[in-house]
Amino acid sequence: MKLFIPVLLLVAVVVTFANSLQGGFHYDDIHSIVDNPHVRQLDDIGAYFFEISRFSVDPEKGMYRPIVLVSYALNYAWGGYLPIVFHGTNVVLHLICSFLVWNVAQAVGLSAGRALFAGLFFALHPLVTEPVNYVSSRSESLAACFLLAAFRIRLLETAMAERASLACFVCGLLSKSVVVVFPVLLFVRDVGVDGLSFSNAILRRWKFWVVTALYLWVISATGFLGGSLEQPVRSWDVQFWTQLKAIVKYVELVSLPVSLNVEHQFFESRVFWEGAVIASLVFVVSALAFVLRNVNGESMFWVAWIVICILPAAIIPLNVLVNEHRLYLPLVGVAIIFGRFVEHLRLPARNLCYVVIPVFSMLAFQRNKVWIDEISLWSAAAKKSPLMPRVHVELGNALRVRGDWEKARQRYSRALQLEEKHPAARTNLANMLYEEALKHSDKKLATEALQAAAIEYERVLENDPTYREVLNNLGNIYATIDEHDLAIEYYDRATQIYPNLPEAHFNRARSLDVLGRRREALKGYRRAAELMPEDADVFYQTGTLLFRMGDMKGALQAYRRAAAIEPTESAYLYVQAEILLAMSERTDSHFNLGKLREAYDLYRNVEMVSPGYRKTRERIAMIQRLLHE
Repeated sequence: MKLFIPVLLLVAVVVTFANSLQGGFHYDDIHSIVDNPHVRQLDDIGAYFFEISRFSVDPEKGMYRPIVLVSYALNYAWGGYLPIVFHGTNVVLHLICSFLVWNVAQAVGLSAGRALFAGLFFALHPLVTEPVNYVSSRSESLAACFLLAAFRIRLLETAMAERASLACFVCGLLSKSVVVVFPVLLFVRDVGVDGLSFSNAILRRWKFWVVTALYLWVISATGFLGGSLEQPVRSWDVQFWTQLKAIVKYVELVSLPVSLNVEHQFFESRVFWEGAVIASLVFVVSALAFVLRNVNGESMFWVAWIVICILPAAIIPLNVLVNEHRLYLPLVGVAIIFGRFVEHLRLPARNLCYVVIPVFSMLAFQRNKVWIDEISLWSAAAKKSPLMPRVHVELGNALRVRGDWEKARQRYSRALQLEEKHPAARTNLANMLYEEALKHSDKKLATEALQAAAIEYERVLENDPTYREVLNNLGNIYATIDEHDLAIEYYDRATQIYPNLPEAHFNRARSLDVLGRRREALKGYRRAAELMPEDADVFYQTGTLLFRMGDMKGALQAYRRAAAIEPTESAYLYVQAEILLAMSERTDSHFNLGKLREAYDLYRNVEMVSPGYRKTRERIAMIQRLLHE
């Protein structure tokens, strides 16, 4: 019987979220995981705790979340970029959080049945589908996992429990900064539930306050906190009116989770007298009055939990106005309040509440399907949020990858109608012009398309001179028309601003190679190989350059790396065989039989993969004669 509840929670989570394992990577996953070279080697882990730039391939997107990065690096070590490994980890983390919610509910006085209800409410609520399906939202579940563990352990009130709770608190802070609310939660519980005075409550948890102060100092020293506060994305008054209005939106999402969306159609409120802001203020004041009159003790603490956990995102101006994953921690308080509420209901009403759980499970299961790929995710978003430019840009990107260029062009154009200077929309339209130019057989038409693309790229740079994709692509345009010196200028700007941008290093190396600056080109190829260790073409180009420089062994090694990545590519096998054949011949007209046989085997492999490829048959016949002489 003791195992019944844990097993039930396990089965419920696995059944509900099994289809999430089929999902892929989405938007922020690309810069923080897929394109991020820092998560591809475990010996880089120590740097995660000191350099926020390790969080992303884009330095300006750095965040201080070292434990999140550690989890990415471990996932990559286990399975490379297999999405199922990353998504499986997210499901496991959510399961742990669900167990902790159930356990905390029991620890604060709920009966076994009501605690199970609270655990299932949290585990299966459709709002948790974003932290489960979106790999980058793992920071939310990791933070919640450590915060809940710290809270549950601290309820034991022993010296050993305090040390363990403190350790969990530190790990939570290293996962996401929202965990700074933990000492506040303890303070509110000590005063509101245990009846301590303000001063005694602070002194009782002084170690947690000291750790919080140290953490704030660390993120200030790394530059993360300063970057967030010194250049807020909107003024503080606009932030206040907007987030006041967001409260009603969050209540709607929690109580009626049928309109979930990766990007809600929600806009800034710039003045107090906007109707939605006034209505939200009336709602908040009314709700506060109701809570103060009717709620106290333990239940009041969980109401405070909801408010305190949502405060960081409400106070700090962030790019996205409302976001579903921000409700992950507040949902813990909602789940326990509902568990306490159910406990006081009569049997018919209580049974009706239990119907909520399977309904939640079905809604979550359906929502997982939307997260399967980019087309599905952003198509659904475009239907629900047709006035949000980013939705159309992301859907355009997905359509372009699928090959539906005309529909992609329509989406980018729609985004520009909604926001004339939207950099991503204009950049992607320019990308399409550039790619179309490369397909033109008519040189005049190709040149005109390249010039049109360059004009669009320059328009983007007028508003954002550091836009990385534009800098790289302008370099590509000038390289295409053989103006390599000008191309290198743009590549240099890109690599100086974004030192971890592999495409810019690779393209710069190719232009340097064309200009005969071989040593510089080799350095560029090697840097690109460090950043793109799974790109066969990088090693192929490196091998070709080394061959021209006379380094046969280095060239062979590079070609072998390329072939290891793409073992069926004939070109990679053929060049290895050619080098081995050349290396097998001695000055005395005799041959190194080992190298000769290795070359022969490679030529045979080429012939099997691509019959008649280049001089393969001639080489096979020649080596057969040599081996029989």
